[in-house]
Amino acid sequence: MASGWRQKQAEALRGLIYETALGLFRERGYESTSVDRITAAAGVAKGTFFNYFPSKDHVLAMWYQDVTLSILKRCRAAKFRSAEEAVVAIAGALTEEAMREPGLYAAKTRNWSPAVSSEEQSLDAALLDYLVEGIEAGKDRGELDGTLDADFFAGLILSVMTGTAKSWVVSGCAYSLKEVMVARIEFLFDGVRVRRGS
Repeated sequence: MASGWRQKQAEALRGLIYETALGLFRERGYESTSVDRITAAAGVAKGTFFNYFPSKDHVLAMWYQDVTLSILKRCRAAKFRSAEEAVVAIAGALTEEAMREPGLYAAKTRNWSPAVSSEEQSLDAALLDYLVEGIEAGKDRGELDGTLDADFFAGLILSVMTGTAKSWVVSGCAYSLKEVMVARIEFLFDGVRVRRGS
């Protein structure tokens, strides 16, 4: 009984630190927010922060993971008419989130570190699985070229998604990321779509 109570307290404390940090990142910017400021605002000792998060980067990584996994779950539960629609849906949802939180997304992109690379790699693997499944389904339905290597094409799509998002950050988030992302994905699909009646 006591261990369950302790676990709930630890989860609540981790949540408090996480939400406080994100609030400060949004208000003051990631670079301008120190761990000291986070712990002061949360009313916890600095050591407590490091018990839950090895660095500020890990807070951003957790935010990005939460967002990505939530979108992935929604897209997996949805029914799409085509592989292209499934890919555009997830890319669109991810870019909408980036555009909704440009400061957090830009900080996450600029402050990538080897310390959080394993989390990013596991997210990339989950996204690749989703993309491959959609592409294979598209091949099975006859909408995509049957000789298409689904793993290769999924990797290409993910590279385009990542590169497009990074370019958007470098530009200062100066244009509609979703519009550019969708146009690029549609361009990729145009090369592998089965043409009917031509």
